[in-house]
Amino acid sequence: MSGPNRAARRRQKKGRPKGMTYADELARKRMIQQAVQASANDARVKLETDIRCQRQLWLCCIAMNEAFGIGPERFKRFAEVLTDLSEEYEKMTDDGGPEYANEKMRQRAEQITGMKIEYLYEHEMAEARHRNAEKGITFQEGDQGGAAIAESMIGGQYNAQQNQN
Repeated sequence: MSGPNRAARRRQKKGRPKGMTYADELARKRMIQQAVQASANDARVKLETDIRCQRQLWLCCIAMNEAFGIGPERFKRFAEVLTDLSEEYEKMTDDGGPEYANEKMRQRAEQITGMKIEYLYEHEMAEARHRNAEKGITFQEGDQGGAAIAESMIGGQYNAQQNQN
């Protein structure tokens, strides 16, 4: 069943499409090459970020062990709470967007640690606040919602663990 399609393909000229100049062809090839390179760079950056994130978690575990003597049983509990918090973060992201979820987690971390915690790119967060304010979504530095959740989830567990030790 080679039929008319095969004959049409044989008659078709190879090379550039009609009306395309050599410069157009080179520009098209360069754009494709740049897109492939950008995609490869994105994958490389994601891999490097994942590796660094994993390394930081390892360092966190080692530091918690050395500073507080946390062993296997307490690390299991830590892993459970971390999983629960990850799920909570995903829910907040779904409900209010990534800027909202990030700000709530930052507020909780700041309340728990008693230290001022800022974003790596503070100007980007200011822009996100502005965008969300236009949509009617607001969150403030002293928002007690995050602090109350932190108290009930993290603080309560921390105090319970402190009482057990």
